[in-house]
Amino acid sequence: MAVFGVEPNHDHFACIVDLLSRAGDLTKAFRIITSLPFPSDSSIWGAFLNGCRIHKRMDIIKNIEKNLLDVDTADTGYYTLLSNIYAEEGTWDEFGKARSMMKCKGLRKVPGYSTIEIDRRIYRFGPGDTSHSQTTDIYRFLENFQTLVHAQGYDSEPDNSIVEFRKENNVMSHSEKLAIAFGIINTRPGTTLRITKNLRVCRDCHSFAKIVSKITGREIVTRDLNRFHCFKNGSCSCKDYW
Repeated sequence: MAVFGVEPNHDHFACIVDLLSRAGDLTKAFRIITSLPFPSDSSIWGAFLNGCRIHKRMDIIKNIEKNLLDVDTADTGYYTLLSNIYAEEGTWDEFGKARSMMKCKGLRKVPGYSTIEIDRRIYRFGPGDTSHSQTTDIYRFLENFQTLVHAQGYDSEPDNSIVEFRKENNVMSHSEKLAIAFGIINTRPGTTLRITKNLRVCRDCHSFAKIVSKITGREIVTRDLNRFHCFKNGSCSCKDYW
């Protein structure tokens, strides 16, 4: 950077922390955070948090809880990530603190939705969506498909990140799954499904998409908030690392 006269900023350090955290070198990532010439923002702490989530290091999160909650940001994604981690671990007091801070700042979690394009037309689905004319067929398909995916080793995971919305607690009604079911019903066998998600795809839907691609022999290309996922033959291009 010195060679090209580039002054390192928050975005540069967030990328470095993200790379180290995802790779599991959380000690080095934290050392960089504490040695920065400026206060760390939500992008940097968020990258570190995600690494702790991936490697299940709740011990580190507990040790730096004050730092995490002291971050002054209007980024709903940061507080959502923090509260999701607490929910996954069942630490509901901490979960409540994170959500309370969101409310105090007047922030609200962005509602999730997925879209799928078929014959140059875009179809949109929300969680628990029942507004589509083929709703009955979509949910019947998902119900029948459950037997097949369970035989392949898939077991749905409760999504604690959305505990305040009862209809979203049913992981089988997540918007990605509704879009996938709609696409399979309305396209020829072997057709690639192209889906867009406005938030990060959850672990359960990620596992579901992999198994659907294996059973149906279809390629499912999903663009979520962070990256593209290409599901094919039971695997994802992200190597389960997102």
